[in-house]
Amino acid sequence: MFLTRLPCPGWCDHHPAYLMRSMCYFPIIGAVIGAWGAVFYNAAAVLLPASVAAGVSTLATVWLTGCFHEDGLSDCFDGFGGGWGKTQILRIMKDSRIGTYALVGMALVLHQKLHALAAFDLQLAGPVLIAAHCASRWSCVPLTYCCTYIQVGACKGANAVHSTRCHCASVRKL
Repeated sequence: MFLTRLPCPGWCDHHPAYLMRSMCYFPIIGAVIGAWGAVFYNAAAVLLPASVAAGVSTLATVWLTGCFHEDGLSDCFDGFGGGWGKTQILRIMKDSRIGTYALVGMALVLHQKLHALAAFDLQLAGPVLIAAHCASRWSCVPLTYCCTYIQVGACKGANAVHSTRCHCASVRKL
């Protein structure tokens, strides 16, 4: 239930080490989410203009993901827009309230997304949605390996990261 609002079976353990190992499969989840959006885009584009179909598709994927990425991006807008130092930025990003930077930033991002999606041909919009959602879920994999966790002591341990690297390497060999 980490990347979508779809419930996990009751037997699933949400231990951080399992989440780290599952990162190799995030792009597959992204492709499924993109396909979901493509179905809604194509269905809406039959009856509605491309700009409205882009909105329908975006609403469908935002609903499916529970606004997970949009929430994180809006936290970044608020934190980096309103914070002056690392501590203040992190405090603002943890705040559940939405600020002006988040509101304006997300409005602009969604505006650009809708216009960009509407600009594609009907036959190309679906594959673009699938590729974009796949790439966005893939992007956290190299960031996990290349970046240091910003909150000292909040990470669940280096063993989880190490086991993820080993697991990802074995999946790539398949």
